[in-house]
Amino acid sequence: MLAGKSVLARAMTSSRSISHVTVIGGGLMGSGITQVAAQTGHHVTLVDLDEGVLAASTTRISSSLSRVARKRYHDDKEAANRFIETTMSAISTTTSAGEAVKNTDLVIELIVENMAVKHKLFKELDQIAPQNVIFTSNTSSLSIKDIAAVTQ
Repeated sequence: MLAGKSVLARAMTSSRSISHVTVIGGGLMGSGITQVAAQTGHHVTLVDLDEGVLAASTTRISSSLSRVARKRYHDDKEAANRFIETTMSAISTTTSAGEAVKNTDLVIELIVENMAVKHKLFKELDQIAPQNVIFTSNTSSLSIKDIAAVTQ
């Protein structure tokens, strides 16, 4: 979670459970997080600016789910197919982060490690997302506090 005071206060006011997750960034990490969130019963919207990336992510998730289903359900093809279909039906994709966050509970950001780009994204999302949304970032090299500085 972003460590800025306002963001922390925003997250602390939420008393409801997380049912909708928005993952921003459709690369390997984004598709993996999307899959796990969907497998655990969350509705997930995967966002990327590139439709091709979203298509590749969806294919990657489907392929990964097939491997998981084979291991989990062995010879029960009906249960395996149900698992894959249920998980895939919980995932939607879009190129519009603003639309995706209007009704979300949790935002997981996995975009390029560029502060200006992250600032632009979080500033936009902060104005659109519900007050009780939890913002997170998977940054590996930038200060969470600095990223949160553009949020209220």
